[in-house]
Amino acid sequence: MPLVRINIIKGKSKEFKKTLLNSVHEGLIEAFGIEDWDRFQRIAEIDKDDFELPEGKTENFMIIELTVFPGRTSEQKRDAIEKITRKISDRLSILPADIFIIFNEPPLENWGLGGKQKNSGKLYLVKPDLTFFEQYNDMMREWCASGTQIAPWFLNAPFETLEEFEKFIKMLDICEHADKASPYASTTSYFVINEDGRLIGATSLRHYLTVEGFNSWGHIGYGIRPSERRKGYAVQSLKLMLEQAKAKHIYKVLIGVHEGNVGSRKTVEKCGGIFENTVFVEGDKEPIRRYWIKVQ
Repeated sequence: MPLVRINIIKGKSKEFKKTLLNSVHEGLIEAFGIEDWDRFQRIAEIDKDDFELPEGKTENFMIIELTVFPGRTSEQKRDAIEKITRKISDRLSILPADIFIIFNEPPLENWGLGGKQKNSGKLYLVKPDLTFFEQYNDMMREWCASGTQIAPWFLNAPFETLEEFEKFIKMLDICEHADKASPYASTTSYFVINEDGRLIGATSLRHYLTVEGFNSWGHIGYGIRPSERRKGYAVQSLKLMLEQAKAKHIYKVLIGVHEGNVGSRKTVEKCGGIFENTVFVEGDKEPIRRYWIKVQ
């Protein structure tokens, strides 16, 4: 939810101001991945006598203040600056030197909306249990309705009864303590929640790789429910799982992602993933990109 304030000298046309707002918004969509509806923008028009211009600047000089949630990378901010500057310059014939952009990142505790303080955005791993029955069903109804890929492996459609959900919980426990003779690797699975206890997604860690795992999906699987994406939660979840891998003395982690899942690819790369190759798995229509992460 970037808050945009653009300070300009009074006197610009309505069309100029609309183009200016659109240019900033489109740059933020491309750099930060925000939604199109996420527009919190205003222009502050200042009398010429009250707007002291720095030396060498023209009357087109503007100050664009972007107040954003903390957590964006230096690369994302640089990308936003470049994209916004280029769009404004190309569309309004403004010199890049007359476009000054500054980011403000107040901590989340300083944000309030609807009478509620924004939480810190910190996530936690919790073992699945019966207390998540209603939340799990709510999350999976949302996920299924979105038509997007459901991950990790153990997530599925909502359960009709608590007894069915209990069998699901027991299945996960059995998978965690799988016999070495099993064709599947022992796997620890977690729900991911925020500070308010809301179910954000899920993740899993295979304790070792079978041949199938080595040739495809690797050690870690993760997924974030559709309504909570593009908030940095996938990166945070993966980092939490890398800590779990380290605790099990797994210092080189393999992760597979679908070729077309750009968001997941960026998540792995932000966590240090080094691309090795692309593979094709029987029964999967989309190729899988294999990444290795060295756990420090």
